[in-house]
Amino acid sequence: MKRNTTLAALFLLGMLLNSPSALALEFLDDMIYSVKCAGDANVEACKAKAKKDYEDYARKKQNGEIPSSNNIGGERNGWQKEREQCFTVSASGPANVDSSYANVMEQFGFMTQEEASAWLKSRRDRIKDAGYKHRTVPGQLYDMRDTVSYTAPDGSQIAFFAGAKLKKTRSGGTHIDADYCLIGDQISYSPTVSAAFRKAVQ
Repeated sequence: MKRNTTLAALFLLGMLLNSPSALALEFLDDMIYSVKCAGDANVEACKAKAKKDYEDYARKKQNGEIPSSNNIGGERNGWQKEREQCFTVSASGPANVDSSYANVMEQFGFMTQEEASAWLKSRRDRIKDAGYKHRTVPGQLYDMRDTVSYTAPDGSQIAFFAGAKLKKTRSGGTHIDADYCLIGDQISYSPTVSAAFRKAVQ
C-alpha cells in the first residue's frame, strides 16, 4: 500500500513540476510529507511534525547554528557546535539496484533533482546545502547526498546530512556505501539508521 502511495505521489509530482504556482508548490510539499507519513497512525500529526522538524533544521542550518557538510568538525561564526559523530555503512544484498534506490528514497526522503528545484523556487530566501547531489543511472547506479528526514522506530523524526551510493553487483543484487553524521541526542539513533541503510538492499 505504501509503495502504491509513493507511485501516486511521483505521478502527481510530475504534473506539479509543470505548474510553478504557489498553490502547486504547497501541494508538492504536502505530497512529500504524505509519502513519508503514509504508514503512521496519525498521518496529519506526523506530517505537521515532519514539516516543523525539517523547517527548524533548515532555519538553524542557514543561521549557522548547525554546521554545513563542508564545515564538519569546525566552528562557524563563533558558535560552538553540539557533539557530532559520523558513521559509515557498507553492505550488499539481493535486491536489485532500482528497488534498493526506491527503498532508500522511501526511508530517508532524499530529494530528486526535480524536487530540489521546486524546493528552491518555493523558498527564495534559502539555499540547498552545497553538498547536495542526486545522480541516477537506472539499473546500474544511484549516488546521492542531501539533508534527509528519518522516522525512528519510536516515532521520533530526525533530520541530518547523509550520502548513499548504490551500485549493481555482478550477481544482480546491490552494494550500498552510505555515510551520515548525527548531532547531540540524535547519536543514539545510529544503530537504527545504519540498519535502515542495510535493509534497503535486502
